[in-house]
Amino acid sequence: MLSAENFDVIGDMSIFNFSVGGSSFVQSVKLIENLADEGLAPKTILVSLDHPQIQYTGYTVFPDPVFSAGDAFADFFRMIFADVGTVRRRLSDAFKVLDWAKDHVWKAFKDAWTADALSDRIKFAYGSLMGAEAKLPDKHANFRDDGSLVQELPEKSREFSKDDFGYGGLRGWDRHVYLGVKRLDAVTREYGVKIIVYESPIWPGLESSDRHTRKDAIDTHKWFVAGCANTNITCVNAAKLVSRNAEHWADCCHAPAADLGHYLSEIIKNN
Repeated sequence: MLSAENFDVIGDMSIFNFSVGGSSFVQSVKLIENLADEGLAPKTILVSLDHPQIQYTGYTVFPDPVFSAGDAFADFFRMIFADVGTVRRRLSDAFKVLDWAKDHVWKAFKDAWTADALSDRIKFAYGSLMGAEAKLPDKHANFRDDGSLVQELPEKSREFSKDDFGYGGLRGWDRHVYLGVKRLDAVTREYGVKIIVYESPIWPGLESSDRHTRKDAIDTHKWFVAGCANTNITCVNAAKLVSRNAEHWADCCHAPAADLGHYLSEIIKNN
């Protein structure tokens, strides 16, 4: 939802919103690695990490996890040589990283070879051999040219203090927060790009709610801090946003674009 018009520090910079709605931090890391490998990484990359209170977990969906087996083994060794915990703890975490990846990869592999999926592959191969060109869908009316989605905000304020994020995420997710930051650090070192990872703000009433300040969220944040240690990554802890234009939040977890853009502009200026 963030657009160039939401930033105060444009100058001679161009901005493109490369985010994929509903995807995870791990997916963002993978897409950034792909862009860098193709020589297309921006000079400065802003990466949103879901607020630890949300406890949103997720794995890569693109490219197909089957092709990410190498990442899993690399993460295995990153975890063994991590600068957190005892040797026994790191070995246990490393094998759990592999086990979690195996579950996702195997499921994706099975899904890819169902009758419907196989039929789609045959149709695609036939169309390619016959010279058929893939037709891209018309651009959705709510998308801007810079890749951002037009945000629709409510006219009246809403109350989210009763929102419940549910149970805590899998503890395996904490490891991937740590590993994701370390993988991004490898991108900065190899390609010379600047990467800023910020914990996304949530509705201020939830940020201060004792009911939502729980142990699993604190644990997730600790892994984020550990991942940021001794890296080139600029890491920013979650902040409480104050609306500048009295705009109302549409939901608990997505700030008004103007407020978020101003907040991120200040981060860019100071880093």
